[in-house]
Amino acid sequence: MATLTTTQSSLLMLALILLSLTTSSLVLADCRKLGLQYKLARPGCRPVTLDSVGCRGTCSGYTRISPNNYLEVERSCTCCQEMGFLERTQRLQCPTLNPPFRDVTYRIPRRCSCRPCRSVASVSRVQTLEDLRLG
Repeated sequence: MATLTTTQSSLLMLALILLSLTTSSLVLADCRKLGLQYKLARPGCRPVTLDSVGCRGTCSGYTRISPNNYLEVERSCTCCQEMGFLERTQRLQCPTLNPPFRDVTYRIPRRCSCRPCRSVASVSRVQTLEDLRLG
């Protein structure tokens, strides 16, 4: 039986690690629009339930040893995010105001896709879709 040198053993181990990373990245992305409902309310107006959409899903990411320098680690991640927006307007009935209505403009994602993750450091509070969903 042939014995492996330390170098051969290290290369074999690295190949197995890279193979497992490649295999695990075969998970398909599942990023899509998800129907949501919001309660839209303004002072002096009757609240309405607004049908809308958000992006939700699973995207790929990985961490691996750099093929160029075995002491470095490479990272990549993608997140389910919007790809452009559409603007919609909802008219609220406001019987105590003059005029007795208010138009509220809001945005919805045009489509959703796995894209490089971006920082949310500038956002004061991160909301999940569960935070926004009614009922």
